[in-house]
Amino acid sequence: MTKEFFSPSVTYNVSTIGYDFYLGLGVPDVMHEAFLNGTLKNTTSSQCMEAYGINFVSKSRNILLVTTDADTGNNSLLHVKTWSARDEIPYAWICGDGWSLSPYSDQPPSAVCTISIASAATSNWTLNSHHISYCMVQEVVEECQLSFSLLIMVIVIIVNATKTCISKSTSPTFL
Repeated sequence: MTKEFFSPSVTYNVSTIGYDFYLGLGVPDVMHEAFLNGTLKNTTSSQCMEAYGINFVSKSRNILLVTTDADTGNNSLLHVKTWSARDEIPYAWICGDGWSLSPYSDQPPSAVCTISIASAATSNWTLNSHHISYCMVQEVVEECQLSFSLLIMVIVIIVNATKTCISKSTSPTFL
């Protein structure tokens, strides 16, 4: 996307951008509204790569990659990509153009994108032939936690120990 996406009266034509998957939830609209509300965090390319260059992203949700390229046509939104469970390397996009999302399935296998490879190329990071200048990240509060009852855990351990003792004493022996 271009910097023009951040203007209050942004215009973009969804039919002219590359959709990898139909987004019925209106993610571009949600991200534009989040920017206007001031809830997006401006990050450098290297911070962006570190945040998303992991298998399980839990502190961030959506991301806008911003280009300052002059040759972007008249559309402020250039491409929309969603994560797919079929992607063997979910963060391969951080390495830029030319990296496969499924390097192990390629014949012959492709090189695998890593955070160190991506970080080495932050100054000339390109996606869809556009130089990425910085990122706008939608951060989220992690809400996952482990909850268990000590009493229930002790009861389960006692029942399993009793079951093991009973099954050993009643099992037939073979010579």
